[in-house]
Amino acid sequence: MMRSLAVGFSIHGYEVEVILRGEVKEITSRLPSGVKITYLKASNRLVAPFFLAYHLFFARPHILISGFVYGNGAIILANILAFKPARVIVTEHGASALRFGYAFKLKTKILTLLLIKIYFLANTIIAVSKEVAESLSIISGLPETRIKVIYNPLDLEEIRSECQAASNHPWFKDKNVPVIVTTCRLHPDKDVPTLLRAFAEIRKDRQAKLIIIGEGKQRPELEALVKELNISGDVDIPGFVENAYAYMAKAAVFAFASNTEGFGLVLVEAMTCGCQIVSTDTPSGPREVLDNGKYGKLVPVKDPSALAKAIKEVLDGDIIPKQLLYERANDFSMEKAITQYIDLFE
Repeated sequence: MMRSLAVGFSIHGYEVEVILRGEVKEITSRLPSGVKITYLKASNRLVAPFFLAYHLFFARPHILISGFVYGNGAIILANILAFKPARVIVTEHGASALRFGYAFKLKTKILTLLLIKIYFLANTIIAVSKEVAESLSIISGLPETRIKVIYNPLDLEEIRSECQAASNHPWFKDKNVPVIVTTCRLHPDKDVPTLLRAFAEIRKDRQAKLIIIGEGKQRPELEALVKELNISGDVDIPGFVENAYAYMAKAAVFAFASNTEGFGLVLVEAMTCGCQIVSTDTPSGPREVLDNGKYGKLVPVKDPSALAKAIKEVLDGDIIPKQLLYERANDFSMEKAITQYIDLFE
């Protein structure tokens, strides 16, 4: 999302700087040459606001935008410490997860609640979906009128172009064996174990392959589960790949087993590639993106059997015309989101 914003603002003639605490390959490897990248020399999140404030004091930006709760808190505090040089725009993704009690340790929950409570100090508060806006209003006590909904931006033309590229993965060569693809962080929030168990059920009565694109701390656990389920020969976890869209475009199904989402950007990416979608019905995000199941199947979270059943239905021919998926993806174009952001700059 932040990469798409940087690209969009740059196209509109704005001078853009991306500030990171450390390298994030998914962002830095795909930024235009005109976008400046700055790394804060902050060892952890607690000291980051002070390093950011020092940078802001001299850089004097006009607009500050952050895309996650710690970043939101950091730019609010840093802007105050730097004598408020910038207009602050915070974006919220995870309020629904917090509201419904998903995947938060007590320490994280307390810190997140404290940070959300200072959102009122921002000039503008953005939620990435209507459900997130409702949850944020309930948690923070802010009226919904103070919260603007702007969907996450995507450069659809770039995605469509990259969809046409060849994938060098050998499993796509055999047209008789369907390939299921997912892309996500290997993190408990994304509940890849449920997808693996669903895939094991699918393999009981048909041939299929599963490619899990992404990296994260849960990799050892997932690799052990693959062996335990006896599906090692049919599951590949290649880590980060340069062009995941080429995989999506050739997949029979894009499967998403997340426990919690603010929006579900990857579902829009899959639709843009014309890929059939099966997703968990998390408290916010997928239902809104897929319009209550009109553009993809929705199943309960943490239910491998329901996920397996829905995937098999798609493999058996219960599909949505690609043209409908392309048209729905247009609702989430970068240009629409960028225009809405720019309207907030004054």
